[in-house]
Amino acid sequence: MKKIFSLFAAVLFAGSMMAGSYTIAFKDAGEGKGDSSTSLSSTTVSDYIAEGAEYVSAIAASGKVYNGQEGYGLKFGNSSGSGSITLTLAAAVTPTSIVMNASPWSATEGSGLLQDSTFATTKTGAKGTFGDFTYVYDGATQVTTIVLGTAAKRGYVKYITINYADAPAGDTWTVAGSSTVAFGTSWDPTNTANDMVKQNDGTFKWEKENLELAAGSVNFKVVKNHSWDEAYPSQDYNLAIDADGIYTITITFEPDNSNNVSALATKTGEAVVVPTVVMHGTFVSSDWADTEAFATTEDKKTASLKLTLAAGDIEFGLKLDGAWKANGATITRENASTSLASGSGDMHLTADVDGEYTFTYTYETQTLEVTFPVVLPDPTNCAEAREAALSVSANNEEYNGGKEYTIEGFVTSIAYAWKDGSMSFWMADTKEGGNVLEAFKCAIEKEEDAVRVGDKVAVTGKLTKYNTTPEFAAGCTVEIKERAEVEEPENLGEKTIAEFLELKNTKDTCVLTGKVINIANDQYGNLTIEDATGSLYVYGVLTPAGESKKFNTLDVAVNDVLTIKATYNEYNGNPQAKNAIFVSREKAIETAVDNATVAGKAQKMIIDGQLFIIRDGVMFNANGAAVK
Repeated sequence: MKKIFSLFAAVLFAGSMMAGSYTIAFKDAGEGKGDSSTSLSSTTVSDYIAEGAEYVSAIAASGKVYNGQEGYGLKFGNSSGSGSITLTLAAAVTPTSIVMNASPWSATEGSGLLQDSTFATTKTGAKGTFGDFTYVYDGATQVTTIVLGTAAKRGYVKYITINYADAPAGDTWTVAGSSTVAFGTSWDPTNTANDMVKQNDGTFKWEKENLELAAGSVNFKVVKNHSWDEAYPSQDYNLAIDADGIYTITITFEPDNSNNVSALATKTGEAVVVPTVVMHGTFVSSDWADTEAFATTEDKKTASLKLTLAAGDIEFGLKLDGAWKANGATITRENASTSLASGSGDMHLTADVDGEYTFTYTYETQTLEVTFPVVLPDPTNCAEAREAALSVSANNEEYNGGKEYTIEGFVTSIAYAWKDGSMSFWMADTKEGGNVLEAFKCAIEKEEDAVRVGDKVAVTGKLTKYNTTPEFAAGCTVEIKERAEVEEPENLGEKTIAEFLELKNTKDTCVLTGKVINIANDQYGNLTIEDATGSLYVYGVLTPAGESKKFNTLDVAVNDVLTIKATYNEYNGNPQAKNAIFVSREKAIETAVDNATVAGKAQKMIIDGQLFIIRDGVMFNANGAAVK
């Protein structure tokens, strides 16, 4: 609903600096709710709150709710009885004023319309008149409850708006202590997460639940305005933790009572508790700043932290729950663990290589173990690079942290032809070495620079594996050291399918003509042809320009006579022609013609799906052989 303020209220507060306001607004009684016999209750009243319910934490009510006049809001009490509503506010504030759009039942009942036992009020506005009543305060008292009506007091209320100004800043009190479990940081007076909360009685309170604490003590002070200039008590407060467990810690500070500090640790559950382990040293970007906490294992026997360090001497120390734990030991590759004792001595680590170091702290023995980076051997040929790639434990994991290697070898086969700036190929240490190591999506800018089988190359990139395939990762680069000699294929001319299969010539081409009896893929041109001598599977038919995936532009259908230029190939031991070049095709005649002949003219005839040609009274098959 709209917040409406009277001209009187607007003038009254025009000179004030309002920090904010909030409104609790009520619906009209009678909007399908309640009648003269409906008793007031916390539920009934909450049903009538149209706005600002979040500002009310509790409601108490007595008397009757009545169908009041439209536009007047909620009516409490009726003609034969009083009514009373008490609202406990969720957020107590010190108001500059309260504006209430309301009306008492009658002029004699106006004094009981709004009461609050925690302060004295002055009220402006005419009794017995529906309108804004303004209550002005001394600016020093918090509002905690609002009471509408008392004995024999009845009336209407439409909304209540509480205006409040900025409160004096006052002092900030913060808890700073030893336990990083309890306080998040160690002896840090600037940690605003540990600011105490002022209570209504003027004391300050800090409380935290579900803390896994070890037996011992939690030491702390209460500091003023985030500085050690003023802190209480003068000696550290030692809060005893009797046994390992889950605790709630409550700390109370009384600045108006000799700065008294009190604390209580309440055990709420059982737990195995280990201290938080933190490391710091010269390797941190800000010298001697704390690292993140070590990660504790589920059984709480060890805690570990991985750090990427540069080679050299590193000075560092440990803290357990904020307390120093070091003994000045020097850790080298030959001495990769050391026992620790309490003290302020720093430790030294001789990091002999750049890399990731793992620090593992064992709680029971109080020892620190350092795992140095594993330096893997550099492969020098295809066979060694294959083994290196296969040694990584997961897909796409990079050998030796992603270090790049250059390996020379010969291209043994093409996995994926050049396209859009890359190609994939296999290589080995010899030309006949087979598929040893794949260069996957190797970057090659121009098609004319694409590698060929037999080329000697040097590939540079990161070694990895995909499933069981050892490879240079995508984006590797290639330098062609020596080009393989390429023999141009010879065209052996027209052959029957039987002659083509008998030759088994995988280098030269033959011209084949046959009827299309099946098309398996009309995009690539995977099909089967036959002639009088046999049949042949063709794995792909290219356009005369050598284009793939454009077979459907050649207008070839089943029963057409197709002529192709083909090279012998095998797949799984089965003969085929692969990527044949289209030469020509002759469309099939859809319907049979008369067997009669016309002298001197050729006629075509389809018999049982086969093409025959009749010329001068002689019948020939599609290959030109006379048929008896």
